[in-house]
Amino acid sequence: MIYFLPIENMVQRYSIMMNYAFKATGKVQEVYPEFNYPEVIESGQFLDVNKTIIFKTKQMNMVAEMFYRGEIKNGDIFLIGDIFYPGIEAIRYMAELQNIDISVYGFNYAGWADETDFIHKCSDWAFYSDFAYNESCDGIFVGSEFHKQNLLKTFSVPASRIHVTGYIWDLSYVKQIYNALTWDKENYVIWPHRPAAEKGFEGLLIYAAKNPDTRFLITSGGNIKIKENLPKNVKLASNLTKRQYYE
Repeated sequence: MIYFLPIENMVQRYSIMMNYAFKATGKVQEVYPEFNYPEVIESGQFLDVNKTIIFKTKQMNMVAEMFYRGEIKNGDIFLIGDIFYPGIEAIRYMAELQNIDISVYGFNYAGWADETDFIHKCSDWAFYSDFAYNESCDGIFVGSEFHKQNLLKTFSVPASRIHVTGYIWDLSYVKQIYNALTWDKENYVIWPHRPAAEKGFEGLLIYAAKNPDTRFLITSGGNIKIKENLPKNVKLASNLTKRQYYE
């Protein structure tokens, strides 16, 4: 059995599309707790800082109950939607101390291996925790060769365990939520990223300043605040749902 531990659904993020794509395969059993909280980012960037811990705690409680009931068997696989997951080591703890031969695979998006990542606001505990999360996995999926090299430089993960796969993009899901509209053609640039260093935000501002006659629109799903004074030709649209984002 493949048990899929998804990221919580967030209307501003790709997680709903990713979870939809995995469930549509019919090959995984999703472990998704009851989660009656607003599906928006209220604090943080990648996910909501507080609600993601509430979600992961509930999710890991479900996994522990499955171990307790004897449902986890030799050969079972855990697929983790994001391995920067406080509590993921509990899967290894329960399996190894009960001699249950399981495998753990998961997606690594950035974390401590990316020196510009949001997690670097934390102190050194985050390095050691992230090291343990990666060590807990039999296989790690990353979006690019660049990030694979970051992991190799930062942690002692064998290269054979890091797989460059890209990330989930399900066009059929996008078509379901995309409301095709007809717009008059205009000369403007859309910046579809968080305004963060790892996205090359400084380069955008430099380019915008050199091209004052071109309009730039920053579209972000997070609860973003920008400290810099933006050029007059740059506007920010934050807290967008994915439907708003695609429109």
